[in-house]
Amino acid sequence: MLQKLIKRFSNVEQVPIEIEEIVNALIDFGIQDEIRLFPDDDMDTAALLGTYYQYTRRDTIYGDPILCSLIVYGGKLSSDWQRMICCKELVHILDHGSEKVVTAEALDGLTNRLLGLLSTEDVSIVDLMAAKDRLALYQAIPLLFPEAARVAALAAISRGEKTVKDVSEQVCLPESLVTLALTDGWPDIVRALCC
Repeated sequence: MLQKLIKRFSNVEQVPIEIEEIVNALIDFGIQDEIRLFPDDDMDTAALLGTYYQYTRRDTIYGDPILCSLIVYGGKLSSDWQRMICCKELVHILDHGSEKVVTAEALDGLTNRLLGLLSTEDVSIVDLMAAKDRLALYQAIPLLFPEAARVAALAAISRGEKTVKDVSEQVCLPESLVTLALTDGWPDIVRALCC
C-alpha cells in the first residue's frame, strides 16, 4: 500500500504537498475512515516528536465501525519538522499488526529502545518496532518530496537557479532530508525502502 501511496504523488511537481492531501489519499484508499492531527505544545520533543493512536468507534449501538487514527505531534517543532513527523506517523498507519504497539508494556519498551541505542545483541519485537519507526521517517520523504518535484529541483540546482536551502524551503522539509533525497541513489533507496 505504501508503494501505491507514493505512486499517487510521484508525478506531482508543485510543492509543498499538504499533509491533508496524504490524509485524504489514505481515506480514499479505504485504509482509515477518519484521521485527525493534533499539535501538542506540551510534548517533550527531546523524548518524543510525535505519535499516533488507532482505534475503532461506533457512532450508534448497531452502527458500522469507523476506523480512526489520531496523530499527535510536537506543536513547538518547526513547521518543516511538524510536516515530517505528521507524514511519518501517517506512514505508520500502513504498518502490519505485528509492528504496532498494543500494550502499555510494549509502548514503554519501544520508548526506551528509541531513546537508547539499538543493539544487535538484543533481538526482540521491540527492536523491530524501533527500526520500523526510524524507517518510516525515510519512507515519508517521497510523499512530501515526490520524484517529479525532485527532478525539477535537481534541474534548477544544476542551472544555478536554486540552492538546496531554496528547495528545502519550497518543499517545507528539513534541509538534511532534502539533501539526502537529492543524492543520485535516492530513487534506488526509495524502491528498496518501500517495497
